[in-house]
Amino acid sequence: MAASSSETPFGCFRVGMPLSTLILYLFLLAGCGTTISRNATDQLTASDSVDRAIASIDFTPLAGRKVFLDTTYIVPVKTIDYVNKEYIVSTIRQQIIGAGCYLQETKDEADLVVEARVGTMGADGHEIIYGIPPNNFSTVASSMIPGAPSLPAIPEMAFMKKNSHSASSKIGVFAYDRTTREAVWQSGLSKSESTAKNMWVFGAGPFQRGEIYDGTKFAGSKLQIATEEEQGVVKISDEIEQMHSRKTFKQNKPPEGLLLSQGTVRLVALNSDPVAVGELTVIDQDSNDHHEFQLVEGEGGEDNSLFQIRERTLELKPEIDLQQLEKEMLHVRISVRDAVSEYQQWFEIPIEKEGIQLLSSEQEQKNGPKQQNDEPANTEEISSRRVTLNKTPPPSDQATQNNTVPPS
Repeated sequence: MAASSSETPFGCFRVGMPLSTLILYLFLLAGCGTTISRNATDQLTASDSVDRAIASIDFTPLAGRKVFLDTTYIVPVKTIDYVNKEYIVSTIRQQIIGAGCYLQETKDEADLVVEARVGTMGADGHEIIYGIPPNNFSTVASSMIPGAPSLPAIPEMAFMKKNSHSASSKIGVFAYDRTTREAVWQSGLSKSESTAKNMWVFGAGPFQRGEIYDGTKFAGSKLQIATEEEQGVVKISDEIEQMHSRKTFKQNKPPEGLLLSQGTVRLVALNSDPVAVGELTVIDQDSNDHHEFQLVEGEGGEDNSLFQIRERTLELKPEIDLQQLEKEMLHVRISVRDAVSEYQQWFEIPIEKEGIQLLSSEQEQKNGPKQQNDEPANTEEISSRRVTLNKTPPPSDQATQNNTVPPS
């Protein structure tokens, strides 16, 4: 029985097709494509890696603070066109401002110094050929035979070719207090890589994909189909783009109130230290804002000269002798400022006097132990003055109680 010579169809080819016919088909279907210059690709991958590294740094813990960007350790980079020190510094400045920080142009104007450094910024690439790479073996071989004609070089014959270009960046940032040099915050090392990949199939291409492309492209034109992996690349690219284009600049909200904690303070006549009246607390929706307190002139600030503010504590100056004051109520006006806004409020502090004040330990040792039921000597000289904050707010007709000053 004779064997059947039927052939099974497979697309445009058939099983059992002669090799010469198959090669002819491949040559007819093959195309050719080339990328003339990679200058734009180099710049895009380099800048994209910098953008991604900086975009992953979260500056929001410094929101509301006055910061100065120290770029001493960002050296000029000349290996990649346009992606240089200026581009890196500008991108960091944008990220700082977008996080709600107040960027200062000089170090003396800032509360915090933000120092940045670049550990890596460079590019790599590789190429893979599935087939025969171009070579001049035939030319060299023919030259070794006397009288033989010169043969041309063998061109590239690749079923598939792929190349990949990538750029990497590593950036670190930290912040410290300008005055005390105390460490405040650090970002850790932020690393990022951006790639551009090209592929040719039987000479047709390039098919382009990677972080710098919006999906898959064929010779610069976008294809409408994409694999699941490529869809993920598109999604990541969109997120990075939105991270840089969205409006992250928050509107600063001014302080809304100022509180002075209730407390009782005993004043010792022989004590040379300032006496704390109470702790200042700001009512502000921007919880990360840095606030500065100071005494200001104005209605309700008639007795400002008797007070001083140290950090958040309102104190009576040590040289003040309340026994010499005829008034029984002190008035103080206090201002609180954040980076762009100011709020002012005044307080009434009544003076209460009592007859006996316990001596300090040093004074007691100096005068000796006191007998039981003995009256203290020179009662007026060591009498105490007790200062308390009035719980009852001033009358409503005194408008300066909650006088908010518009941002300067």
